Amino acid sequence: MSVAERLLAPLLGQAHAEATTYAVRRLLERRPDLTPPADLPVLVPRDEDAVYTLDRLTFMAWLSRQVAAAIEVDVSTALHAGATWAQLAAPLRLSAAEARERYGHLSRVRTPEEGPQ
Repeated sequence: MSVAERLLAPLLGQAHAEATTYAVRRLLERRPDLTPPADLPVLVPRDEDAVYTLDRLTFMAWLSRQVAAAIEVDVSTALHAGATWAQLAAPLRLSAAEARERYGHLSRVRTPEEGPQ
């Protein structure tokens, strides 16, 4: 297991746990009759399974958008500090062309004195 995989495993575990907590909270808002006695897990009835899973997906999609926004901040900061598309591409595991296509909207407009990007 690589260092990255070792770092990612607990983060993904936490993300899935938070998604489950979110979905359970939404389920109990819809169906308070499913609230179990203290310290017992909530059982998701079959007729709620799809909505429960969609609630988990909603949380994971929200989290994904938050991570993407954080990446855009770092990309923008790197671009404004003078990083090239090739330099950005390496940590993003993209080609320079893919990096420019995905994040080109973050680069500032250069004046003629600054030259091309």
